[in-house]
Amino acid sequence: MLVFGSTQANTLSHPFYISVTEIRINKSTNQMTVSCRMFMDDLEEAIDKLFDMHIDIIRSIEKQSYIDVLSQYIYQHLQIMSGGKFCLFQMVGYEIEDEAVWCHFLSENIVFDGTLQITNRLLYDFLSGQTNIIHVYVNEDRQTTRLIYPEAKTTYPFN
Repeated sequence: MLVFGSTQANTLSHPFYISVTEIRINKSTNQMTVSCRMFMDDLEEAIDKLFDMHIDIIRSIEKQSYIDVLSQYIYQHLQIMSGGKFCLFQMVGYEIEDEAVWCHFLSENIVFDGTLQITNRLLYDFLSGQTNIIHVYVNEDRQTTRLIYPEAKTTYPFN
C-alpha cells in the first residue's frame, strides 16, 4: 500500500459520491460477510460531524479505537434482515485502498430464508448526491442494486 500524505492535508475533490457494499452468504455454513467501501474523506467527515470526533484513518496508530467508531457508524447506517430477523455482524477489520477504505464484517449462524431486506444509508447524512451500490452473492448467484439518495431500501429474493 502506498500512502501519499494525509487525506486531510491533500483533500481531493472527487466528482462521484459512491459507496459499494458487498454481501456474501454461504448457505452451507450459514455465514455472511459484509464489506463496505467508501471514500475515506467522506467517511472521516461523516464521523466528525456525527460523533464530533476527528479521525485520520491513514495515520492512525489507534486502529482498535477506529474499528469501534467505524463499526458504530456502519451499524447505524446499514441494516440487513433475513427470516424476519436482523443479521448481527461483527467488524473484523478495515483496509485502505487508494482513496477509499474497506470495512469488513462477519456474521455467523444467520437465518437465511431466501430473501434479504437491506437498508443502506451510508453517507446519506451529509451527501445528498450519494449513490450506494449493493452486490449480494448467495453462493454463486449475484444480484446488484443501485440506491440513489434518498432511496435507502431494497429487497433481494433468491431461489
